[in-house]
Amino acid sequence: MLILCLVFWLLGLGLQAACEPKMLRFARLPDLTLPPSVRWGRFIFPLLGLVIVFWSNPVVAIFVWAGTFSLAAVIVAIVWASLARVLESRR
Repeated sequence: MLILCLVFWLLGLGLQAACEPKMLRFARLPDLTLPPSVRWGRFIFPLLGLVIVFWSNPVVAIFVWAGTFSLAAVIVAIVWASLARVLESRR
């Protein structure tokens, strides 16, 4: 449950970063555009994580959901910065 919620947060936050023009400029990917159907994933994946956590253990659901968000945000930030560094070193 914890890993699955973390994966959903990683997908949602990764799509959020890929949809933001400022983040794309930071990673040197200004020409990346996602179709609207994929952009909905940034809202759907975190909600799926919340539903799964509530379904498995409603007593601690919000704490697990918020905790996995924090961990996923750190992971996405590190990966996005690493991606920017790798793409910058290739130029």
